[in-house]
Amino acid sequence: MIYLFYGLGSSYSLNPLAKYMIAKNFNVIEIDPISNKYSGYEVLKEIKGNDITFITSTHPLLDMRNYLRAHSINNKESYKEKYFIISSLEIIEYLKPIKNIYYPHDLNPFYADYELPWCKMFDIFMLPYKNNLYYELKAKCNDVIEIGWIKNNTLNTKANIEYNVIYFPSFLSFSDNMNYKEIYNIISNRINNTVPIKYVNTKKNNITSAINLLKKDGFIFLDENMNIFQLMHNCDLIIGDGDSSIIFEAALSGVPVVSILNGEKSDEEYLNNIPKYNWVYPLKIIDVKEFINNVKQNKIKLSKGPNILKEFNFEKAIEVIIN
Repeated sequence: MIYLFYGLGSSYSLNPLAKYMIAKNFNVIEIDPISNKYSGYEVLKEIKGNDITFITSTHPLLDMRNYLRAHSINNKESYKEKYFIISSLEIIEYLKPIKNIYYPHDLNPFYADYELPWCKMFDIFMLPYKNNLYYELKAKCNDVIEIGWIKNNTLNTKANIEYNVIYFPSFLSFSDNMNYKEIYNIISNRINNTVPIKYVNTKKNNITSAINLLKKDGFIFLDENMNIFQLMHNCDLIIGDGDSSIIFEAALSGVPVVSILNGEKSDEEYLNNIPKYNWVYPLKIIDVKEFINNVKQNKIKLSKGPNILKEFNFEKAIEVIIN
């Protein structure tokens, strides 16, 4: 049996499970067209006709055309030459696997409404937790199994840090047309120097310049490869942007989280999307620093909630996949 894992860049959430199965000597193949390791779809021709179980974390209709439409990519022709994206449904049609399994890469939503007509293409949905969409899929589709959130897993090494407020900037915070001075000013207005920052992308020159300035000003930057579940265990407050995955991961873990209404979308759209819990605090950029100071001075007492987002169950996932 060949276990084929498929996803696109940040939409490929399945790598921890693939690694876990490889360590147990399962015959695993990973395909990520956005990865630097990607060498083409030739492997699909090679394995066609074999017994295959297909596991994907990418929206089933996401092909090259839809990807370019959804992402702001300046030189689309150059991008097409470097990457070529086919949809999960195309792979299913071409390989005709004996079993097709879907696991989401995001918590909002697991699976889009417009994708529901194709839900029966998957034999099993493995989902992080039970919400309304879980029950909707269970009613309309095939097997739906709660399995935990894959970023919350036993393979994570918990980081021992002395700080209790961490900011996770998302790509929404820093658009390409900002220069480093604008970025620096925005960050400085958001949080004070006692708050460490985890930064997710330090590769662009203008971003690196901003980071160097902030380091001189007392900001602390954590390893960009660490995820929220390595850091959240001793955090009193998480700060994220808009409706990014960080907001949902913190909120569903019961940890107080600030959602910065950063202007990328309207405030109304953000407020409709983010979880409606009293430990989620939607704030405009200019209000974040004052909010943190009020928390420190005990003028605001942070609320906490139950932990809904359980650890990913690797053994249960393997049982689902192989049986």
